[in-house]
Amino acid sequence: MAEIEEAGYVNLRDAMEGNPRAWKYIELQTATGTKITRRQVGLAGSGATFEARENNGKTVVIKLVVNGGDAGMPTMPVTAARSVIKDQDSDVAPGLSIESLTTSFTFQESADQLTVFHKVQVPEVVV
Repeated sequence: MAEIEEAGYVNLRDAMEGNPRAWKYIELQTATGTKITRRQVGLAGSGATFEARENNGKTVVIKLVVNGGDAGMPTMPVTAARSVIKDQDSDVAPGLSIESLTTSFTFQESADQLTVFHKVQVPEVVV
């Protein structure tokens, strides 16, 4: 399960106050944080979608499907180790939520495919 980084909490507070920023991108990265690919969540053909919430609606799930032969993929072999949620299509934008893959995955040829489920638990606050 991924934890929300400080930038993510800021983003959530902005959303509660009506600021139109939303978590729009999911990025696959190497263990050192180098971008492999970034996809816009919900964009047709991007391979990145919001899935049904889990844990009584408390866990947001973003699914990412990446193929080694997808446009924009770096030279292979390349090893994916984590997924990162961002609110901007930018290399310098901070990660709002970072989740390490259970097992790293190496793309070695264009037919290789990786499916990632990035899960973010947004806890219920009881007053």
